[in-house]
Amino acid sequence: MQADWQATSRVFAEGMLSPTLPMPSGLGQDSKRYDVYRNNVTMGLVNALELNFPAITRLVGRDFFRAMARDFAQAYPPSSPLMFEYGNELPSFIAVASQLAEYPYLPDVASLEILWRQSYHEANAPVLAGQALAQLQPEQMFATILSPHPTLRMFKSDYPVATIMRANRSTDPVPTIANEPEHMIIVRPNLDVSVTIVSKELFTFVSSLVSGKPLGTAADETLSHFSDANLPELLAQTLSNCAFTSILEQ
Repeated sequence: MQADWQATSRVFAEGMLSPTLPMPSGLGQDSKRYDVYRNNVTMGLVNALELNFPAITRLVGRDFFRAMARDFAQAYPPSSPLMFEYGNELPSFIAVASQLAEYPYLPDVASLEILWRQSYHEANAPVLAGQALAQLQPEQMFATILSPHPTLRMFKSDYPVATIMRANRSTDPVPTIANEPEHMIIVRPNLDVSVTIVSKELFTFVSSLVSGKPLGTAADETLSHFSDANLPELLAQTLSNCAFTSILEQ
């Protein structure tokens, strides 16, 4: 009996996202009601994707996005009951969509929207204050390891995706955007997610710290790539971007 129920449940779930499949047996003869339910499930997923990717929706147009979202929902059913987590495969789905081949920045915009959403739903945490580091002796500071803020995400792109996302998450006219690479720090220290475009030097420095390396090692790695980097300024910018919560080790 248990095996039969599991098999029926599996067939039922597969049919929800595959309009070409017939109604599973054992559900009576009312196929119209089943089709309505199946359509409602698909529309629910389409609506969730539209909410999760507002910039992509505006960039490609709502009608195109919803048609694409139907195809996506059939190819990638949700793996979590939390709909704000739905759509993590959309960047790769967009990357192979032939209709969008002339817009190579779209997958990265979608990836940034995922990171924004992840940051938004992460746990709250305090922010490391500069005074905590100012109290350390130089040798202590060089050996200090910092604890990343749980909402912290980092992303870099060959395209100006932070500027594109910001411009397309409102109803204002989209300004002219310079086609330049961007390095980003995404964090939510309070209520709002902040997406900050940062220098390559700061991105390298923070990336080293996030990987668990001491301040001294992160400084050396940054200087190896950028010999004229201003380390005190990078540290000040790191703290102002609320990237860390506390001193983990020294």
